[in-house]
Amino acid sequence: LITGRIGAGKTGVLEMLRELGHAAIDIDTSIRQLTSPGSAGAAQIVAQLGVGALGADGQIQWSKLLSAAGTDGRVGRVLLRIIRPLVRNQLEADIRGSSDDLVFIAATDPDAYGLRDFSDAGWALAATPDVTIANLVGEHGWPRAAAERFAVAGQADHPKPADVTLHNDGSPNWLWSQMISAIGILRRPVAHTGVDLVPPAMPDHAGSAAAPHAGA
Repeated sequence: LITGRIGAGKTGVLEMLRELGHAAIDIDTSIRQLTSPGSAGAAQIVAQLGVGALGADGQIQWSKLLSAAGTDGRVGRVLLRIIRPLVRNQLEADIRGSSDDLVFIAATDPDAYGLRDFSDAGWALAATPDVTIANLVGEHGWPRAAAERFAVAGQADHPKPADVTLHNDGSPNWLWSQMISAIGILRRPVAHTGVDLVPPAMPDHAGSAAAPHAGA
């Protein structure tokens, strides 16, 4: 289970894992698919919250709904009641259908859907403020001022307890190297917890093997 704040680089880690042939599931992507136009999830949301939940293109307006949930607890409860079972059922099917011995799941808030029930180990992904800002602006379309405020506020946060902590400083090669080490830890017969993959001195990124990008 890979966790981290929005903009930490979870999407980039999943892409790297797929490059290695592993099953990698993005919960945010799953939710969008489960609530796409014509889906049972979209129909339930409209039935509970009205047609105003839909945009002109028929897509669920997630930014509008999440903003409403921040001020109206009922909206948040309705969304969770609808989305939680859909996510869990889909995840169970994806895991059963995978031929890989390792299945990686990425989520910003794993507790919202009980994702820890599906996990044997956890990775926490922490990014520098510059990386967070770049990802929020470039990948998520945030205004730069809002991204900067979010990144600065997050400096006081600490990653949730995890078996391994990965650090994203913007170097794909460095993140790739950490990920390879973390996979090796997962395959060890004895569990290891609280491993931080940053050495006493920052590595020479130029000497690492080629790897995909570390964005989003």
